[in-house]
Amino acid sequence: MPIAFLAGNDLSAIGTVKAIKESGYSVPEDFSVIGFDGIDLLNYFTPSLSTVKNPISKQGIMAVNHLIDLINEKNTGQSFVLKGKLIVNQSTRII
Repeated sequence: MPIAFLAGNDLSAIGTVKAIKESGYSVPEDFSVIGFDGIDLLNYFTPSLSTVKNPISKQGIMAVNHLIDLINEKNTGQSFVLKGKLIVNQSTRII
């Protein structure tokens, strides 16, 4: 049986927590849940959701610059890695 769920975004993680609770289990006692995005809605959610905060502004700027390069046929084949920040809250436990 899994001990943790890593959702692709925070809204999916919220849905995961809801499904876990509806199945009679607890977060984080039975399952840890972590999302990805760091959306402001998390401030109003119980238990507070652990998440990876994405540098969305920087991601957008890099995407637009890359799109402009593609339009101008300057495809360098470059890949990009952006560092997110792990924010540990009440939806995860130490194992």
